[in-house]
Amino acid sequence: MNQILKLTALAAACGLAVSTAPSLAQPQGPASRPAAKPHPGCSVCDGQRLLNEGRYDRAMTIFQNRAAEGEAGAMNDIAFMYEFGLGRPVDFAKARAWYRKAAELHHPAALANLGHMYEYGEGGHADYAEAGRLYREGANAAGADLEAGDAAFRMALLYQRGRGQPVDLRAAMCWYQVSQNKGDMEARPQMEKIMAQGEPYPMPAACDQITGPVRYSDG
Repeated sequence: MNQILKLTALAAACGLAVSTAPSLAQPQGPASRPAAKPHPGCSVCDGQRLLNEGRYDRAMTIFQNRAAEGEAGAMNDIAFMYEFGLGRPVDFAKARAWYRKAAELHHPAALANLGHMYEYGEGGHADYAEAGRLYREGANAAGADLEAGDAAFRMALLYQRGRGQPVDLRAAMCWYQVSQNKGDMEARPQMEKIMAQGEPYPMPAACDQITGPVRYSDG
């Protein structure tokens, strides 16, 4: 998926607009919104706003403060900044370490992001089996369905591309269906491409054998 989606779900929850450009490195125009004033009580949403504006040092301070209090979303954002070099050099090892901290708290985006690093060998060796395990856990993690939908989407891609296992379009379809049900708008076009190759629309009973029970948020 587009790498920018790693921040989209939380930004949406904070009421922020996230650029769809390939990089977050360019701040938005100075008149786009009032400047936030970070302080020790700032929330992750304040950090997201500053990050979206390109004010990386202040955003990092907020994320670090919240991470020290055990907030998994802030840990995920710190990792994101290290992974893409936002206001600091790219450091995959630090990114992987921070994603792991958040993943251990069952944060769905961090599970998907850490899985991505294992899939592509960022910050260490590639491990498709571990990537799949993390994607599966992320798809079933409590919290924002859109973040869990991203994890399910990545799981589908593993099967569709045959990464670490034979290509399995039926399994890919089942995981895309989970992703779609969790609100990921990119899942349906992928399903249509596979159906155009002759794979039928997945039936729930068949998918239950592949995905197992899937948790959805109450909202």
